[in-house]
Amino acid sequence: METPTKSIFEPLIGQDFVVTCDDVTTLPLTLIAVSALDTGAPATDIDGNPLRQTALQLTLRGPATPILPALTYPVVIPGHGTEHLFLSPFEAGQTAANYAIVFN
Repeated sequence: METPTKSIFEPLIGQDFVVTCDDVTTLPLTLIAVSALDTGAPATDIDGNPLRQTALQLTLRGPATPILPALTYPVVIPGHGTEHLFLSPFEAGQTAANYAIVFN
């Protein structure tokens, strides 16, 4: 996949990203938001190379159970194939759970 940007992911809001939990189990998670986050990084590293000033966060919603542990999973991104991404749960309720994928 090319460098992740809001313009790649915003058109995918409302679509399912399919997470492979183990060899036979998959879990669809719906993309509900795409956000740019300030990294707080300096403009350049110690050698003067530019550093990324923003990170990209995808927020996905899935069923209340199972809650997936924070791990790297194969994730099918609609129209972009499968990428191995770190997925982290951050909110769970009785009817749904939210997860974040952050690209730094």
